[in-house]
Amino acid sequence: MRMRDGLGLVLAFVFVLVLMGCQAGGNDPGWEYYPDMVHPVNPEPLVAYRALPEADTVSRMHMPAGTIPWGKDTFPGGRYTFPFPPGFQGYMDAARWRENPVPVSERVLEQGKALYQIYCAVCHGEKGEGDGSIVESGAFVARPPTFYQQRLYLVSDGQIFHVLTYGKGLMPSYAKQLTVKERWMVIRYIRSLQDQHLRQTQKITLAEYVRQHQSAQ
Repeated sequence: MRMRDGLGLVLAFVFVLVLMGCQAGGNDPGWEYYPDMVHPVNPEPLVAYRALPEADTVSRMHMPAGTIPWGKDTFPGGRYTFPFPPGFQGYMDAARWRENPVPVSERVLEQGKALYQIYCAVCHGEKGEGDGSIVESGAFVARPPTFYQQRLYLVSDGQIFHVLTYGKGLMPSYAKQLTVKERWMVIRYIRSLQDQHLRQTQKITLAEYVRQHQSAQ
């Protein structure tokens, strides 16, 4: 008798839940049993939640002050965005940005070298001669330019950052692979390769080379 009473209570409870779930209308799904199985625990964008205040029932809330949007790294020093847009004109305008915001140090050069070897050396080669393993295998349709030509000595750090961020020609963007700071570290390492090459071949530093050729232009 007790088993029948218990089964009756369970059936009645289920019946009540079904009736409550049938009270849907329009965009309201009605009452939900275990709503966490339907809606994620973390609010999704532009989804209405009953638990949110009436003034803002859509999960489109403003970020707390001081937070950084996901995927929006800051430059060293607090700048949030690169001021030059993608495209040829943005690349040309980036010539004005000559200062690398990441201070040079042994640690920065070590990290830049490690990142370069992971992401860049397969095309540009270990020393920047354009003889990476992909190029040597014949899988790449064109040989990347060597870093040791006048054009790439004189190009600004901002232009190299522009290429790493947006891509240029056959080179794709590396913005998803490298953070903002990591891109500047790679540029530091590339500059160190150029400086070393100039010291060995022309007995002059990269900074001196740039000064001489910029004044001659």
